[in-house]
Amino acid sequence: MKRLIRRTLRQTGMGPVVHQRGLTLVEVMVALAIGMLLIAGVAQVFLASRQSYRFQEALSRVQENGRYATELISRDIRQTGFAGCASLVSITPSIVAPSPPLVAYGRGAYMLGLASVTAANPFLATPGTDVLTLRMLQPDAVVLSDDMVAVNDSLTIAANPRGFGAGDILAVADCNAMDIFRADAVAGTGPVTLAPNANLGQAYLQGALLTRFNEVSYFIRPGASGVPALWRRDFGGDMELIEGVEDLWLRYGIDLDNNGVPDVYLQADAVTDWGQVRSARLSLLLVSTEDRVNVDPQPFTFRGVATVPADNRLRQVVTTTVGLRNRLP
Repeated sequence: MKRLIRRTLRQTGMGPVVHQRGLTLVEVMVALAIGMLLIAGVAQVFLASRQSYRFQEALSRVQENGRYATELISRDIRQTGFAGCASLVSITPSIVAPSPPLVAYGRGAYMLGLASVTAANPFLATPGTDVLTLRMLQPDAVVLSDDMVAVNDSLTIAANPRGFGAGDILAVADCNAMDIFRADAVAGTGPVTLAPNANLGQAYLQGALLTRFNEVSYFIRPGASGVPALWRRDFGGDMELIEGVEDLWLRYGIDLDNNGVPDVYLQADAVTDWGQVRSARLSLLLVSTEDRVNVDPQPFTFRGVATVPADNRLRQVVTTTVGLRNRLP
């Protein structure tokens, strides 16, 4: 009888509940598919965030390098041709400093450029880039504390806060003349005497300015990491300043009618009289130090030429125009 009752209950659906154990294959596959979709979404968000971070970091570095490079070069351009209280228009410096280096300084030699250098150049600069050379007196001058008795006399200063030493190329100037010489000997602590390497053009009086003469050059060549970099050369040697600078392009503002205003901008190889230069237009091609910053190659235009690079680095062009303060009215 009991067996008959149980059979009847099962047939009518009213029997005891039988709990399912385990999952079917279809349910397992559906769960795996959903899990994979979720993981793929999370991975996509992570990769997109990482790429965005790399791009923003590279952009920030490129912009920072551009600001620093233009400020550094612009500062020296503004100082080029500095001759104390006089002007290179009114005086012709007397150069008694022996070579090396052979120092040239005057109306047409305060700024020089080398356009699109070839593989053979004294700076080992990257072929096709420009070189900028600037000459000036350093503005941190000291004054003579005593008169010179004769042109072969030593120069005397009360102290030596600038650290002038034997072998330094120095300039002494008043409002009427300038001499550039090499210090053969520096003696004393206060007062300090400096012996020039040769007779000066005149005996300078108390109050004349004494400072360093400097020649600086900016150029492009690979840095220590192999990435193109901006370099600076002065009498102390070559120094790598900023990595990630791929090209340097300079155009010079020429004053054709001598009114102090540039009339045309020319490249260095087209400048015939550097004494007519009144400003410089500086363009830098900045590049990220890491590749694959962009998803696709980034086209850019530099020197008037549109280029599609073979890499995925980030590039930006920075251009500024700087007036030569010591050559403007």
